[in-house]
This record gives sequence, C-alpha cells and structure tokens, in this order.
Amino acid sequence: NWGFDSEPSRLDPAMTPNSAPRLALFAYGSLRERKVQRWLFGRAVPATPDSVQGACCRWVDDLDADLFRLTGQRGYPMLWLDANTPTCIDGERLRLSAAGLQRADAYEGDAYRREVVQLRSGHRAWVYVEARRARR
Repeated sequence: NWGFDSEPSRLDPAMTPNSAPRLALFAYGSLRERKVQRWLFGRAVPATPDSVQGACCRWVDDLDADLFRLTGQRGYPMLWLDANTPTCIDGERLRLSAAGLQRADAYEGDAYRREVVQLRSGHRAWVYVEARRARR
C-alpha cells in the first residue's frame, strides 16, 4: 500500500531506487514545470514522459498569483477520466516521496481529487482529476 487512500496496492519497482519509496504521479499541468517543482519540492524531480489514455482535459481561467509568478499562466488544466473517449493526454510520470505527494496534494487543493490510473507505458500512477468528475 502506498499509504494514501485505498489504492494502489503495490509500489512500482521502477519507482523505488535505493530502497527509498518513490510514488508515481502523472503530471499534465503546472507540476511538470521545473520552477514549480523547485518551489514546491525544493528541487526538480525525476520525470519520464508518459500519457494517459481515456482522459479529457479542459482549461480553467484563473489568475492564481503564485502560479502566474512561477509560470506566467493565467489558468490551469483539469483532467477527468472517460473510458469512452480515445483522447490521450500527454504528461510526465514524476517520482515523489510520500512527503512530496502530500505537498502536491496541498498545492492542488480541493478542486482536484487524486486517483490511480494505468499509463500508456504500463505503469500505474496517481493523477489529479477534477473533483466533481472523480470516480466515487
């Protein structure tokens, strides 16, 4: 168990270097930005390009001062899962510690809910989805 919620039930061995637990998080928005990673985690985190199939994404216009200062973006993407769509969302599979994942939870806030997905690479990872469209 990764220690959060009820899933996933196993760690991906590729995400566990030097016996220090690392958790996979699929990032598709500002968490991909190295500036955001350094601000949030204190460093750029290891990342591998990946994608999630069966997902949709919309842009939310919002002038969040911290996000704008770090990225220059006046909004952010929100993803939701839909098995009936062929859409593929590109991003990166980040390797985080449990403490890093908790920081990411706080950063994403109540608008998102963390769920487990199977990525195109075959790895399982957490992903932040739009809370109101999250699986219940």
